[in-house]
Amino acid sequence: MVVDGEAVEPSERGEIVCTTLINHAMPLIRYRIRDVGVSVEEQCSCGITLPLMKIMEGRADDFLVATDGRIIPPTVFFPYPFENVEGIRQFRVIQERRDKLTIQLVAKETFLSNEVLEKARREIHKLFGEDMQVESKIVSKIERDSSGKLRKIISHVHKR
Repeated sequence: MVVDGEAVEPSERGEIVCTTLINHAMPLIRYRIRDVGVSVEEQCSCGITLPLMKIMEGRADDFLVATDGRIIPPTVFFPYPFENVEGIRQFRVIQERRDKLTIQLVAKETFLSNEVLEKARREIHKLFGEDMQVESKIVSKIERDSSGKLRKIISHVHKR
């Protein structure tokens, strides 16, 4: 795992970089898979001595940035604040700027809960900072990426 091209210390978050020599046609060397994890010093019980990863935290471009520059993993939105809320079918959080989050919601016609949206805004302010602008938009559909995935978190903000 690396940050800015340098290996991370154990228990430090970094982008996962891997090498595979199994592919005889074209081995992948130092391939950046765009996922983020935390390395550990432990050794695998199978005896292999290669570096281990403790947890995988998500895609590098799914991490968000608080107004004070802290990097926030996308896992803060799972399951909170919109999963399992009656009336909300899907949601997506988009960060276009360091100080603005847009939350897209696909909701049933019966969903008119400003209370749910206000509670989510307060929780987001606690985590991201009071100066974070939070805009909620009810949309009819959330578009899938070109890969076909329905990403719940998208950040267009440079980290670091």
